[in-house]
Amino acid sequence: MLYQRQAEMIAKLQAELKRVKAECQAQAKPAAPATLARLWKQENEKCRGGAGDDPRTDAACAARQTYDAKLRALGWCYEYQGAATVDWHFCSTP
Repeated sequence: MLYQRQAEMIAKLQAELKRVKAECQAQAKPAAPATLARLWKQENEKCRGGAGDDPRTDAACAARQTYDAKLRALGWCYEYQGAATVDWHFCSTP
């Protein structure tokens, strides 16, 4: 029963992610890097703070990975300097 409920939830999340991706692709202009960085942060919080067995955590991690790839393709970087992080910024080399 639990597995079936998780599978249904994953299917719903995947459908929603597919819908959002299609909506983003249909926009006249690509999302601004600042918007992508904001969305990445939201999904990162859900990914890192979610339960390991919760399908919503997996969906958040997948969405974060998508935003990460888009930002990097635009030449943006997210860096760690010791224990501190440097937020998303334009890199000198993509």
